[in-house]
Amino acid sequence: MVLDLDRGTRTPITAGGGDDFDPRFTADGKRVIYESEHPVFDLYSRAIDASTAAEPLWVSAFDKMPGGITPDGKTLLATYNLVPYRQLWSVPLDGAGKPRMVLASSDGSLNTPAVSPDGHWLAFSSNASGRWEVYLSPWPGVSTGRTQVSVNGGIEPHWTRAGRELVFRNQDTILAVTVDPVRGATARPSELFHGNFEVNDQVLNYDVTPDGSNFLMVALPPGSEPRQVVVIANWFTELRRLMANAKAGP
Repeated sequence: MVLDLDRGTRTPITAGGGDDFDPRFTADGKRVIYESEHPVFDLYSRAIDASTAAEPLWVSAFDKMPGGITPDGKTLLATYNLVPYRQLWSVPLDGAGKPRMVLASSDGSLNTPAVSPDGHWLAFSSNASGRWEVYLSPWPGVSTGRTQVSVNGGIEPHWTRAGRELVFRNQDTILAVTVDPVRGATARPSELFHGNFEVNDQVLNYDVTPDGSNFLMVALPPGSEPRQVVVIANWFTELRRLMANAKAGP
């Protein structure tokens, strides 16, 4: 669904069938890229006024998820759900050429790629360390270096402030870190705000304006916060001990 913020009109982009989600606007704002279930998740593109039928961008045997679009508007970055680990791929938006692998890891999955506005850096998340963290690599020479941006976990990086800031999330907390656009050096992340928002480490669940001043997020209703589960091992033995102590008295 595309919502015209000025006129208040809504235009359905997809209808019926399987799940369709994870939309991205193209650089010119004229088309929406999204993933659609047929029965695996493939990538499609459609005009924002739905005047023409959806066009397939990438159809294959494994799920794929759209990431960011390069500043020149020519290439979509995507996550390819190969086994055992997800990889980062590029997809030409003009139809000239086939999708190709950009970055992979033998130790874990990669996700949510985003190229900086100046086209010099690639931000993404990876769980190769044992938990999801946000990283930064040169673009397009992604194999020439890697810098860890987050400190205690992070997913879903977004570029703001003309590529001089990365924002990302760690569970219910949104953080920001300044980035040197020339050297790629980063400062220590600082918390912007936190709240009970939708989180999914596979797809982007929020967006932010280019200047970093406004966020669009899915707020969860009160009472939907994760609940703590306490597991007691050998509980019957513990119960008998407590009962014996109660019978013995003071």
